[in-house]
Amino acid sequence: MMVGQLLGAEPLAGIGACSPVIQLVNAVFLVFSIGSSTNAAIALGQRDREKANRLYTVGIWFGLFVSLVFVAVMELVGPPLCLLLANNDATLIPYVLDYYRPILFVTPCLFLTLGVAQYMKIDGHPKMASYIAVVANVVNLGFDYCFISKDLLNWGVMGASLSMVCGYVVATCMVVPYLRSKEKSFHRVSLAGSFGSTIKEVFSAGSALFPEAGGFSEAVCFKLAGSVFPGQRRPGGAHRLQLSAVLLDMPAMWQMKKCGCCLRLCRVS
Repeated sequence: MMVGQLLGAEPLAGIGACSPVIQLVNAVFLVFSIGSSTNAAIALGQRDREKANRLYTVGIWFGLFVSLVFVAVMELVGPPLCLLLANNDATLIPYVLDYYRPILFVTPCLFLTLGVAQYMKIDGHPKMASYIAVVANVVNLGFDYCFISKDLLNWGVMGASLSMVCGYVVATCMVVPYLRSKEKSFHRVSLAGSFGSTIKEVFSAGSALFPEAGGFSEAVCFKLAGSVFPGQRRPGGAHRLQLSAVLLDMPAMWQMKKCGCCLRLCRVS
């Protein structure tokens, strides 16, 4: 929204072109984070700490490794994919590339921060986990204005991307004390002999969230935008992407409400 207000329609369309890749990042994160933490909460309730630790190890540490591999792969295939979604519009290409790469390289911080926050909720620290998300977004919004505004740094679309990077870097610093704590309920353990079964359990619980975050809402947004602007000069181009960038915030609002209700109902004491 701030990009549209401060920079205009074309930069907003460039961000819209990147949104499918960002949705894919979120989908992979949900599989590991929610898939492991849900089963870890059940195992902890059953006093099976060994199983809970295995799930934590897969969800956080193996998930972090997967995020690094994901960054390497998407560095190769992501930009062409974004440009394809931007219909190779020459006016959008600079915006797409400026926004895409900083977001991509902060992916491991996103995996670590939000993944650990899920375990903090289970481990009796729901307020701190919520503060992490709030601080990340407040930092993002604050730096958004500083980086984007023509009266300040005027970094354009890259400023919008870097502000998100700053938010997750600050949030990562906030989870470090929990990771270093010896009193937390979850600890990294060896997965020798149990890696396959643990991964299967994580994917069994987390895979149900993949379609929701990984493309279905995106496809609906693009389809809807295409029907709203059927006769534009560039079919499938900037107008469609502008609208999709705005529409994609709507499912996020619902997710915030839904997840908040679930945390109230499912808090582990």
